[in-house]
Amino acid sequence: MNKLIVAHRGDRLGGRLNTLVNAMRIAEKTGLSVRYHWGRIERRDYEINNYSDLFTDDFLKKNLEARQFRSLRRTLIRVPQSPRFPINELISQCEDANGFLVAGTRPYVFADESYEAVRHELWQCFHRIGFRPELMEEIAKLSRLMQGEEAVALHIRRGDVLWPRFRWVALNKYRPTILHAEFIRRRQAVGGNEKFIVFSDDSETIDELRGEFETVKSKDDYFDTSKYTDIQIALLDIVLMAYCKEIVGPGGSVFSNFAETLSGATLQPIAKIFEEMELRELLYQSLSERRRGLHEASPRQRIDFVMDVLASFALAPHAQDMGRWSPLVEAARACDPDNCALEHLLARIEWEQGDKVSAAFHYRKAAVCSQLLPVARRFSQHYALDAAKAAVGLSCKGMPLTFPLHHKHGNILDDAATVLEAAVARGSSDGRMEAALVEVRLVQGEMRRVSGLLEDSATLGSSEEKDGFRRLFGRLLLTDEGRRRQARQQLKVASRQEETGDLASALLYRLHRQDGEEAGMRRMLRRRPSARETYPWLFADLDEAESDESSTPGGWSDEAADWEPVVQR
Repeated sequence: MNKLIVAHRGDRLGGRLNTLVNAMRIAEKTGLSVRYHWGRIERRDYEINNYSDLFTDDFLKKNLEARQFRSLRRTLIRVPQSPRFPINELISQCEDANGFLVAGTRPYVFADESYEAVRHELWQCFHRIGFRPELMEEIAKLSRLMQGEEAVALHIRRGDVLWPRFRWVALNKYRPTILHAEFIRRRQAVGGNEKFIVFSDDSETIDELRGEFETVKSKDDYFDTSKYTDIQIALLDIVLMAYCKEIVGPGGSVFSNFAETLSGATLQPIAKIFEEMELRELLYQSLSERRRGLHEASPRQRIDFVMDVLASFALAPHAQDMGRWSPLVEAARACDPDNCALEHLLARIEWEQGDKVSAAFHYRKAAVCSQLLPVARRFSQHYALDAAKAAVGLSCKGMPLTFPLHHKHGNILDDAATVLEAAVARGSSDGRMEAALVEVRLVQGEMRRVSGLLEDSATLGSSEEKDGFRRLFGRLLLTDEGRRRQARQQLKVASRQEETGDLASALLYRLHRQDGEEAGMRRMLRRRPSARETYPWLFADLDEAESDESSTPGGWSDEAADWEPVVQR
């Protein structure tokens, strides 16, 4: 078969059209054939499945690759997002493959090309897509209508980012409406005459801004939305946005990024318009006013309140005024009680205020809640790490190991081990989950389990994961005074037992070495000479790794003595 350029993405319209025009451009430049696989989404975004509403039958027949994609995909080479070779050398990269897969969300600019030239070619490819005649006619009308129009596009993502399973992780796409309102006020204050066209998949947000500002327009002012289906309206939204002189959006949405690519305008992330502390204060004042009437708020207003609280910390994470936010976070938790991001945020506030027992409980609850969601792997790992650190920190400082008001949840160390084991089972952690689990088991004195975990670490998937595990283990495992004291007591007993002696002796050797106790080091070597062969990396020179702060895997605080959990930014 002839080699192909195959485009495929599984998200929504902006990402899919982006890959299509990139694949078309690369195919035209290289003389290859282009195919597109429009995968169905069975459980959500049903409008995206109606691709026949967008394209002509002839275009679909020539370009759609559906039935053979699963078998074909295994034989394709993914085109890198920023190729370091000229485009005319692309074909030589796939001698043993059937072609290339294009799946990125930004323009593919090869080594011998400029971004502006590529952007112009992508715009031309977009106009060569076989859209249905009624859509092509409407696109031409928009082109004429927007000639000379000084319009600013405001892209405000809502829709699926407010669904329960996404609303706590979609903060790269969600931005509070008040930021857009403040942006409009500032532009008008300096005498700007622009029109502001709001693009949103939420009619309430559009109505809110139109009710406040006379200069705010929507798609309904430019074309008759009643004539088109949802997926057709989304396409016309992209075109209308691309004809605006300026685009302001969340920054993390492919929809407005694709309009930026087509138009050549620079997309401004709305949050970057404000200083961090200014942004935090603006959101705090708005939330405080809304909190007073929250008991009368609609379900949608309560969701917006929750998202604005989370966005406040995501957009301005460095403020030192955590205490005054506690009532707002508690109010948000009342609106969305199973939101793991709110639990994690509350734990962070409690930890900084000194209520570390309650904080440990909420860190643990955040980790458990995140594991119930299918899209939460990365977050659940960070939450599990923080839950484990809080539990170990309290244990080593002699704090209570059970929750006075939450007795059903048992011992916090046991809880931490359970959470970490679940996180390890969910996928790769670059060795971080395994190292944290080893530490919990060591503090518990369960040397057999520690030994088993160390043996299992040898089967980590890559050398990077093994190195990450060993580096973290060597640098942080026994550096806190409380942990060292507990570990010494438990290791002395375990070193005399046949089944756990090698590991306990190796760890004791490590402790003696860190403390400069040469007599203890020699004693451990005489008692268990086999320990050096079983755990050679505990005897190796790890001082350089321990002192290299940049080598510490993410998600762990450098203040080992305080064991302060690190909130996920």
